[in-house]
Amino acid sequence: MLLAAVACVSVISGVSLSKKINASAKECAITFDANGGVKGATWTDVAYVPYGTVWNWWLNEDFITPAPGKLYDGVEIDGKRYAPGASYTITKDITAKALWKSVSAAPATKPGTVTNLKAVNAGKNKVKLTWDAVSGAEGYLVYAQKNGVYGYVGMTTQGTTFTDTKALDTDYNYYWVFAYVKNSAGKMIAGNCEKYVYSKGVCPAVPGLKAQSQVGSVKLSWSACDGADGYLVYGIRPGQEYGYIGMTTKGTTYTDTKASTSDWTFYWVFAYHKDANGKMIVGGTAKYVYGRAQKQTTGQYVTYKQYGAKGDGKTDDYAAIVATHEAANKMGLPVKADPGAVYYIGHMDPKNPKGALIMTDTDWGDAKFIIDDQKMPLDKTNDSGKKYSSEGSCFLFTVEPSKKSEKKWLNPTLYWRKTSTGYTYVKAENKKDGDIKIYLGLDPNLSKYKEYDGTGASNDPVTASTMKNKTFSKSTTKLQGTFNEKALYVLETESVLRWGRHGSATASGERRAQREIVIVNKDGSIDSSTPLQWDWKEISLIYKYYIDETLLTVKGGTFETKANILNSQQYVNRGINVVRSNVLVSGVKHYLTGEDKQFNNNSKVVNSETGEVTYLPRLGAPYQGFFRLDHCTDVTLKDCVFSNHLRVFNYGDNTHSTAPYDFYAEYAADITLDHCTCAADGKDLTGPADSTGIMDKSRWGTTGTNYCKNITVQNGSKLSRIDAHMGTYNLTVKDSTLGCYGVAAVGFGTMRLERVTSYANYFISLRRDYGSAWYGDVVIKDCVWNIGKNYTPQLILAIYDPQYLYGYDTITQNGKTYYCQLPTKITIDGFTLDASSLAGGGDGGEVLYGNARRGFEIYTAVVSDGSNEITQAFLNNTTKYKYPIKVTEEIIVKNFKVIKHKNFADATYKVKVSIRNAECADIKDEYFFSTTKFNYNQNSTTYEVAK
Repeated sequence: MLLAAVACVSVISGVSLSKKINASAKECAITFDANGGVKGATWTDVAYVPYGTVWNWWLNEDFITPAPGKLYDGVEIDGKRYAPGASYTITKDITAKALWKSVSAAPATKPGTVTNLKAVNAGKNKVKLTWDAVSGAEGYLVYAQKNGVYGYVGMTTQGTTFTDTKALDTDYNYYWVFAYVKNSAGKMIAGNCEKYVYSKGVCPAVPGLKAQSQVGSVKLSWSACDGADGYLVYGIRPGQEYGYIGMTTKGTTYTDTKASTSDWTFYWVFAYHKDANGKMIVGGTAKYVYGRAQKQTTGQYVTYKQYGAKGDGKTDDYAAIVATHEAANKMGLPVKADPGAVYYIGHMDPKNPKGALIMTDTDWGDAKFIIDDQKMPLDKTNDSGKKYSSEGSCFLFTVEPSKKSEKKWLNPTLYWRKTSTGYTYVKAENKKDGDIKIYLGLDPNLSKYKEYDGTGASNDPVTASTMKNKTFSKSTTKLQGTFNEKALYVLETESVLRWGRHGSATASGERRAQREIVIVNKDGSIDSSTPLQWDWKEISLIYKYYIDETLLTVKGGTFETKANILNSQQYVNRGINVVRSNVLVSGVKHYLTGEDKQFNNNSKVVNSETGEVTYLPRLGAPYQGFFRLDHCTDVTLKDCVFSNHLRVFNYGDNTHSTAPYDFYAEYAADITLDHCTCAADGKDLTGPADSTGIMDKSRWGTTGTNYCKNITVQNGSKLSRIDAHMGTYNLTVKDSTLGCYGVAAVGFGTMRLERVTSYANYFISLRRDYGSAWYGDVVIKDCVWNIGKNYTPQLILAIYDPQYLYGYDTITQNGKTYYCQLPTKITIDGFTLDASSLAGGGDGGEVLYGNARRGFEIYTAVVSDGSNEITQAFLNNTTKYKYPIKVTEEIIVKNFKVIKHKNFADATYKVKVSIRNAECADIKDEYFFSTTKFNYNQNSTTYEVAK
């Protein structure tokens, strides 16, 4: 009949199927005019449908068939023709007159009815349909009703299955499938559908759910569900009702550490995905499983004493510590330190730079480890002829992944040439016609390919050229192919240079090959935590790092490092290296001693003008992180203690020093420092001892990072420095205290500081040596900036040299090209400027409160040509202002508060808040911010006088 395909089943008593689904809707009448067609057995003159029904005008020959020699040609409604299959929204009573055209095509035999139609939820917004084959069918048409609207979904000529990838996940989708054949004119002749089916587009029940009893817990495991963002675990504990147990977004395992050892716990696991609004949509129900935790018994862990450690604080226990973890890893047992032991480490083995491999849970309890670096020898010579220690590249512990990393590399400067025996490499200057150059791709089968190391004919460029994903952009969210496991990749291309470092005492001025980390899920999607920052082509190096999905815990222990006294600028390690993903390091404390030995006869420095005497350490190779994270993701350091290292002036002058860190991360994602604090200085070595551990400027600072994504510092952490060199994506600091160096970073995404108290010279320092770049937003919420006794004019330090090319992507806007950018938007909501220490008398109080009214500035001079005279003429000068930087588009300041010293309680002038202060004669770059939207009401600022 001339009805929507939804009504291809018979209309009974004038009521259509769509009305049954939506019975409460207002009805409209459709009167049918056969117009010469032959009425069929199921003919009814009038059908009733809900108001707003979307009708598709197809031919159902059970209702009406053409006269001989005629072919269906649509319908006429209110004098207007609607072609076959056309949609029409019914909002009134209508008459639909069939239209026919002459045709000589031989009619096709109508196919049979689709039977045994089934629908199952198959993932996020996915429903899978199956049915029995219809004899003679050339294909199948799929229709559905969603949100009361009926329409075409798709078709298949390949078998008897179809997956709707746009299914509703919050309501049911109703489906019909029709077999079709084509007549000699190529027109589709559709059959009938036995019944409709329905389902929601949600994750299916988790397959393969298992429960494994282990010591102190029950481990659940299952196979991944397509489209799942995570999994919810529910259960029934002994003597309790059914309820929530936990959840995970980190893979397909969950360990219930609260499971009973005396009775069974029953478990259900549900996959879920999140919709566009972040709402959790729970999938199907799997069968339940049950498990019982095993009781702890003697011998289910190993100790250092069992493998020869003395723990007396004198005997070198390095070899015993390494042997203990080797045995524990083979047996799959945890390691526990011997209670009260003091393990001494005098030397480490350069042939084993990873030290003891931690691959099982480790509990150091109240044990102490003494790492005596004073005994490190200078026994090697580098390419520059300078001595260094081979032991300096050794770690005491390495938290090791369960699978080894992989490296795929080819030499981007060489070409391949085919020979009679295979292929060989040739240099660019020897290139001939026919020589080829290829690059790597981020292929799902990367593990199966050789390392293209440039050694010659053993390599196969033909295979490499077939790799998938050889080129993709920073907007890419999914790669081609299905990857066999979730992994972190490090990509590199030497054809693009980034991260030029300029204007720093130790800066080389050279740009570096483009590098980036990215996590790829099993379905080929780029994990949302590590979106791409650059476009990628001509990839010459790929590292692959497997992501362990189970949590490994390292906890307890106090470490004392006796500082080295080497006369070397070569970085040393000597601590704990985490290269495994999904790790918790909890309650590990690190302290430094022996720094007084870093001073020699030249350590005393006298200022020739003032006579002031200072003492600068001259000995000691810099440390690159006692806690070090490398090529990993999902690592948390909780309740750990860091020690800030002295700045060692071993460059031959009194200005430049090495940059040692106690925490260092590189190529890592999703790093969390939770309630981590700095140790107090202890001794008065170069000035007053710092009891807070975060205010001594003779020490370099706490943390340093390169190429990291998603760094979070939270929950009462107290650190002197958070430093991101070659970029970070997303930096969050909340509920924490920052010391004299504060935040120094460049990068992308959102920088968020929330409920932070800072004592730094600048609340945020966008590193000038990397062009002060931040491609994203800055959010400051409910923070306090205590500026101490020296007035600092600006909230954000940003200094940019417009004659140096740093290597960022260019931005073209309104016909102008920019080569770097400041934060796009800055939001300051709730900010206290604590100037209670400024009493006047030359400390800057007069400048802040007095007639100068310099006040509080978001920025000071950003662009500098050496004179700070930034005028419109300067900005128009393409020689001086060669590489323009894009200014901040919008700044919002609200809920601003100033705490004044009592000496300025009656100051006439209020503190000024501005993005530039044009009243200062020495700085004139107000032109630079002429396009910035500045939203600040000075009258909304409140004042408080300190007691």
